[in-house]
Amino acid sequence: MTVPFSSEIHTFHSGKPQPQTSSAAASTFQSIDPATGKPLATIYTTTARQLDEAVAAAEAAFPGWSQTPAPKRAA
Repeated sequence: MTVPFSSEIHTFHSGKPQPQTSSAAASTFQSIDPATGKPLATIYTTTARQLDEAVAAAEAAFPGWSQTPAPKRAA
């Protein structure tokens, strides 16, 4: 099986990737392949505001998601 891979990895919540911010608090780092020592991807860090939004989205989704049977969640 081939898994699609992006060379840029952004914060993901609420069912979609979140845009990179231009905030001074936003930064990136490289994910390195330990087998080759070569960069795999640029990882975008998240800001405190984005983290708060992700936590709020997860808390809002939890009641319905926790009541969904496992086979349906796996689909």
